[in-house]
Amino acid sequence: MNDPKDAGASHDFEDFTLTSLLRRQVDERPGFSAVRDEACEFTYADLWTSAAKLAGGLSSLGVAEGDHVLLMLDNSADYALAVIAVNFLGGVSVPVNTMHKGTILEHVIRDSGATKAIVEANHFDTFLVACAEPMKTIVVRGDLGATPAIPATRLATFAEVAAAEAVVPLERKVWDTLLIGYTSGTTGSSKGVKLSNGYALTVSHPVELQKVTWSDPVFYVVCPMFHITGLAGGLFAAITAGGTTHIASRFSASTFAEDATRAGATATTLVGTMADFLLRQPPKPSDADCSLRSVAMIPVHPRVEEFADRFGVEVRTSFGSTESNAILTVDDREGIARRSCGKPRRGFDVRIVDEHDMEVPPGTVGEVIARSDRPWLIGGEYLGNVEANARAWRNGWFHTGDLLKRDADGYHYFVDRTKDAIRRRGENISSVEVEREVLAHPEVEVCAAVAVDAEHMEQEVKIYVVRRAGSTLTEEVLVKFLIDRMPRYSVPRYVKFVEDLPRTATAKIRKDLLRKESNDDVWDRETAGVQVPR
Repeated sequence: MNDPKDAGASHDFEDFTLTSLLRRQVDERPGFSAVRDEACEFTYADLWTSAAKLAGGLSSLGVAEGDHVLLMLDNSADYALAVIAVNFLGGVSVPVNTMHKGTILEHVIRDSGATKAIVEANHFDTFLVACAEPMKTIVVRGDLGATPAIPATRLATFAEVAAAEAVVPLERKVWDTLLIGYTSGTTGSSKGVKLSNGYALTVSHPVELQKVTWSDPVFYVVCPMFHITGLAGGLFAAITAGGTTHIASRFSASTFAEDATRAGATATTLVGTMADFLLRQPPKPSDADCSLRSVAMIPVHPRVEEFADRFGVEVRTSFGSTESNAILTVDDREGIARRSCGKPRRGFDVRIVDEHDMEVPPGTVGEVIARSDRPWLIGGEYLGNVEANARAWRNGWFHTGDLLKRDADGYHYFVDRTKDAIRRRGENISSVEVEREVLAHPEVEVCAAVAVDAEHMEQEVKIYVVRRAGSTLTEEVLVKFLIDRMPRYSVPRYVKFVEDLPRTATAKIRKDLLRKESNDDVWDRETAGVQVPR
C-alpha cells in the first residue's frame, strides 16, 4: 500500500498526491471497483474517465487552477467525482456542512472566497439565501423543478456538466492544497484551513490508522463526506489501499451490521456517538456475522470491549484535529483498554507543554503541540487569518489548543479543551457562533454558550441569557427563534435566564464557572417537547 514514508527520495514524496495514487490504481487494476453507492458503481478506469469529463464540464464553466469550489452535497459517489474533478483542474474543494444555514453558512461562503459551487438540489434554496454576493456559477445535482432565473449567476445541472469532453488532469504536488476544511471558531467565526495533498492522504491512512493490511478492502462510509472522517477515512483511504469505497447515504443504527455486510465492507470509521447508538440497539445474531474487520472509532467508547466482541472487529483510534492531522494513534489492545488517545504516530513529534512551551513531566496536564518530520503533513495556514496563524504556529510547533496528559508508559489522555468549542453529534460547534445567533433576538442583552456533559458520550449546548429590561421572552420562544436560524445540531438544549453573568476583572465572562453549574431546574428543550426538524 502506498505510504509517504516508503517514498524514499524527496522527489518521490513530492508526487504523493491524489492524482498520482489514483493513476497508479488505474494502471494496476482498471476494472476493480473503486467507488459505489446504492445507485451506481465506478471501476478505477471509470472513475478516472468520469472525473476527467466532469472536470472538462467545470472547466467550460470557468473553474481554473487555484479556484475554490464549494461542495454542498449529500453522501454519494458523485461527491467523490466532484472532489477528484476539481483536483484534476488544480482547484480546491471546500466541503460545506449540509446542516449549515443562515449566517454560519453565509460566513463559510464569504470566507472561502469561492465564486463557484456544486450544490445538492435539496440544499439549493438554503445555499442561495446565504449568498451575500451572487455566485458566478452553481452546478446543481438533482432536480430543481422549474429552473430559477438568478441575476449574475450561471446555473447548470450536474448531469450535463458530467457529460462534457474529458480533460487531461494537471499534475499536482504533495504541497498543493487539495481541500479547505472549516474548524470551529474559538474567539470568532469558524476558520478555513488549507489542507494539502500530503495531509489529506495521511490523516486516515489505511495501514497506519486503520490497520487495513488485507487485499481488496471495502471502506464503508457512514460519516458525512463534508467531514474529513468521511472523505479521507473512506475515499482517500480506499484509493491509497487500492480498495473500494462504499458510500452509504445515511447511518442507520438499527440496520448497520446488515447494511455493512450487504456492502461487503471490511473497514469503517465511526464517531463515538455512532458506537453508542449501536450498543443501545438490541443484540441480534447478525451482529456477530458482520463482515467488518476493522473499526476506527473516534473517540473510543467506554464499552469498547463489548463493541469489539459483539461485532467481531478490531477497534483502532487516533487523536488530532482539522489542523493538526492525526498525531496520536492506538493500534494495540492495551492502549484501547486504557481508553487512551494513543502514542505519537510515526513521523510526528508530539509534546505536552506549559504556557511557555516547556515540556511537562508525565501525569501533568498541558497543551499538546506537534510537528512532522516531513513537510505538508500538518494542516497549512488558516485562510486569510494572520492572527490565528501566529497563535497556532509558535517556536516551530503547531499548538492544538487541547489539554492532555501522558502516563509513564507514553500513552496520552484527553483532559479538556483550551478552545471555547462544544462537541455534539460528531460536530464541533463554535460557542461564538451560537452566541451571535442568540444575540440576534431583539430581547436579548447578553449571552454565553457553554458545553455541558450529557448522555450518550455527548455534550449539549447550554445558553445563559440576560434579557433586556421589560422583556417577556420565554425559553421556548427563544429556542424556536433559533431553530429557524441554526444547524439543528447546534440548537441549544438548555436555557437559563439570569440577571447577570460572572466576569473577570477585565469584564470577560467566566465560562469556567458557568460550566460547573448544575442543570437541576434548568429549562430543557427535550423535556419541554420542543422538536428540532431534520
